[in-house]
Amino acid sequence: MQIIWDSKANIDLTENIKYIAKKSPQNALMVLDTLLELPNSLIKFPYSYPIEPFYNDENVRFITKWSFKMVYYIRGNTIYIMRIFNTNILPKRILE
Repeated sequence: MQIIWDSKANIDLTENIKYIAKKSPQNALMVLDTLLELPNSLIKFPYSYPIEPFYNDENVRFITKWSFKMVYYIRGNTIYIMRIFNTNILPKRILE
């Protein structure tokens, strides 16, 4: 399985890390490392995480870490990271 980050997910990640870095550059680096590694846990069992209710599609799922939600799409042998956002800050971002 391969993992591909959508451009929106990359933008989301950058914005979140910049926001954290304003208060704590050390925490920003730790969060960045963790979120970049998170998709690796999807490789063996991508369907083991919940279906994203906003899409209600068997292939669109999400994984969470702390207050971050990563939404991904499974197609064949590829996992596409669609969005990643802090649910405390912009919970409705998934609708964009």
